[in-house]
Amino acid sequence: MSGDSDKTEEPTEHKLQEQRKKGQVMKSQDVISSLGLIAAVGALYGAGGFMYNKVKDFWVYVWGLIPTFDPTTRSFYADTIDVISTVCITLAPLLAAVFLMGIVANVAQIKLLFTVEPLKPSLKKINPISGFKNIFSVKSLMELFKQLAKLFIVGFICISIVKGELEQFSQAPLWDIETTVGMVGGIVWRIVKAVMLGMVVISAIDYVFQKKQFMKSMKMSFNDLKDEYKETEGNPEVKGKIRQKMQQASQGGMMQEVPNANAVITNPTHLAVAIRYDKEECPVPTVVAKGERLIAQQIKVKAEDHEIPLVENVELARALFGACDVGQAIPTELYKAVAEILAYVMKLKRKKEMRRRRR
Repeated sequence: MSGDSDKTEEPTEHKLQEQRKKGQVMKSQDVISSLGLIAAVGALYGAGGFMYNKVKDFWVYVWGLIPTFDPTTRSFYADTIDVISTVCITLAPLLAAVFLMGIVANVAQIKLLFTVEPLKPSLKKINPISGFKNIFSVKSLMELFKQLAKLFIVGFICISIVKGELEQFSQAPLWDIETTVGMVGGIVWRIVKAVMLGMVVISAIDYVFQKKQFMKSMKMSFNDLKDEYKETEGNPEVKGKIRQKMQQASQGGMMQEVPNANAVITNPTHLAVAIRYDKEECPVPTVVAKGERLIAQQIKVKAEDHEIPLVENVELARALFGACDVGQAIPTELYKAVAEILAYVMKLKRKKEMRRRRR
């Protein structure tokens, strides 16, 4: 098993799909919470009149029942059902909005997904040592810090808005009930809008953070990539797709030229460009193979098998991939960057040969 320090490669689509089947997907709970809050406020704003009238009628009805309250009568049960149904009808717009927005927020992040894998029993879930480690893990501490930050931000918003209105409230004893309700309602609405804006900002930050952490946790070692390639290559269906893509991108068997390359410049995972330079046979650095995603992985695996150095250079890999076809010399504006890499590779090769001679 490769250590975390060896996992430097971006996850392949195959691994992401396999982890998805196990319920391992990227999701920000703060996005769901903030959208739920927006839905709740929208429901209150749109159906507030309906809900207000229902609540008012509800209290009139309840107060009318108090003088004749008797739990032993048949009417008590009928009245109880009426009260429960009234509460459900009153809250229906609010609950429906939050529920539907929760579904939308989940589907928007993870699409439609059904798996029972997380529900399967596992010894790790009941292991007290693992549970203790999870409590004090970096992820748990970050989650605690995030919750405290949210409380601080919401508290700061509330205090700031209320503090700004204290001077007006000094005359509150002179207000009538309508003025008081209007003032308090205005402050509450300002707080709600500010909190919603704060939650949207927090959820956006959390989404980026969660995505970065998820992709980091999904990273693979080069051995993982090789094992996956060998595993999928044995699958007839996958093998057929690989062969089809290889035929489309190989341009006359470019994979056979990879062992002749001096270096493979990577992106590090999505792109791979194999460069060959020889003073006699190939006096100008030439692209002998290039590919993206699956083809890039195959180029890297073949290069590793033939001890061809892999050099990570995002900008150069993109430039070469876009500017050169297979078998084409590199453009003059990229000479310097490629020359530096070739010099570095030659230096590594000489050091390697010296170590072999000493043995």
